[in-house]
Order: sequence, then C-alpha cells, then structure tokens
Amino acid sequence: MHIVDGALSGPVVIGGAVLAVAGIAQGLRHLPVEKIPAAGVLSATFFVASLVHVPIGPSSVHLILNGLAGLVLGWAAFPALFAGLLLQAVFFGFGGVTVLGVNTFDIAAPAVLVGILCRRGLAGPPAGAAIEGEIGFSDGDMAANHRVAVTDPEGRPLGEVVTNAAGAFTFTPAEPVAHIFHANLGAGHVAEVTMPAEAVAALLGKATPATPPGPGAIPLAATPAGAAAGVSRDEIAAMLRDELRPRRQEISAYKEKNDLQTILGGLGWIAGLFGLGFYLAARRRMAG
Repeated sequence: MHIVDGALSGPVVIGGAVLAVAGIAQGLRHLPVEKIPAAGVLSATFFVASLVHVPIGPSSVHLILNGLAGLVLGWAAFPALFAGLLLQAVFFGFGGVTVLGVNTFDIAAPAVLVGILCRRGLAGPPAGAAIEGEIGFSDGDMAANHRVAVTDPEGRPLGEVVTNAAGAFTFTPAEPVAHIFHANLGAGHVAEVTMPAEAVAALLGKATPATPPGPGAIPLAATPAGAAAGVSRDEIAAMLRDELRPRRQEISAYKEKNDLQTILGGLGWIAGLFGLGFYLAARRRMAG
C-alpha cells in the first residue's frame, strides 16, 4: 500500500493504471444511486482510518478496511477506494500520483475478492426464493403486525411470520410442498391462501412430480369475453386493489430508500468533517 513515485518501472505503472481504470469502470457500472451514500461513507472511513498508524516494533500498521468496502460495495469498492487514495496523495503525499493506479488495484482488487468470497459463503436461499404476500381488509386498510401461520396441507407447521406496517410479509420456504398461509385478523376476519407445491418447488429450483388429475376432475373452462359485463362490484374492487398494490409498494420502498440515503448521507458528512479536522490538525503539527 502507498507505493511512492519512482519505486516501480514504467511497464508496471502502466499495467497498474490500465487495471485500475478497468476496475473503476466496472465499479461505476455496479454503483446504483442508492449505493452512492454508502460508497461515500466507506471512502471517507478509509481516508481517515488509514492515516492512524499504530507503531509495532520498528514499523507500524494501520487500518484500511478494504475488506469491509468490498463486502458492502462489491465492484463499487474500486471508485470508492480510488477517491480516498487520490485525496491522500494530493493532501498528504501518501503514495504518489503516477503510481495511483497500482495503489488502487493493490487495495481494491483484494476488496472485491473478499466481497465475492464472503457473499458466496454467506449466501442463503437462491435469489427469488422468498414468498412475498400482503394481507388487507376489504376497505383497503392493510393488516399490520399480524401473525401469519404457515402449514402444509396436513397441518404440519412450516413456520410463522409477522406482517409489517404495510401489511406485507416475506417467508422463505425450505421444502417443495404446498404452503398454506393463515392469519386470524380478529372480529371474525380470517385470511387464508394456498401456494401450490409446484410453485414452491419452482422458487427453490427443485422439481416436483406433477399430480395427475383424478378421474372426476373437471378442467377449467376459459372465461368468455362477454362475461366481463357481469362482474360484480366486489370483484371490481378486488381487481383495483390488485392493480394498486404494486404502486403502494413502490411508494413505500421509495420512502424507505430516501430515509436510508438521508442517514448514510449524514454519516458521510460526519466522516468527511472528521477527516478534514484531522488533516488541519496534522498540518498544524507539521508546521509547528
């Protein structure tokens, strides 16, 4: 870390610069707007933490926290750590400008590697393996903070979840069997829905043998186009709720995202001001 100018040959410097540019470009592609505050916080944390040296014998060590940056940001650790290294080179002379690419790759590449390895080691069920649902009343109000019991068709308990303030819940299945979700909302209100075993197996990426229809099974007929004229008012209300539910979820997610951005942005300002104060104090000590 912090290789100084002139310590490396020209081909090594050029090679490091090319690799760093490629890593930064890849990182910017994997840096969505909602991750920018986190990238700023980790970049400022790296900038400040790596300035604090702890003497050990004839040498010293310091934190760089590149593993944490890689775990949180993934490929976006490249531009975040590059910004911190650039400021250190300009303000403190740590490292150098010509070897900035080598220093960036030397620190950011292990960060990305740690992020990839740790994410694989901590990976849970495959993406999309969660069952999401909502529970609400006929008047449009959502059933918040209600317990939802999950069983199989034989009544064997599979788990239990609690709806959030928006009446939504998430359950991660473990077996490719039919899941029955049952919630007692009080005052005679009961919600129950069944997710077929085939759908659960598809979420888990497992195959389930199709159950052949019984001898008395009657195939479902297609609904004639003219049947829409006889739709009842309750059915129309149900269809409207189904259409409006995604919009309500998007609004809720947008509010949560903005709240998280505000918090992370505030932490970034705090870390940045701390780093600026540390820099000014260090300059005064050097001048004295």
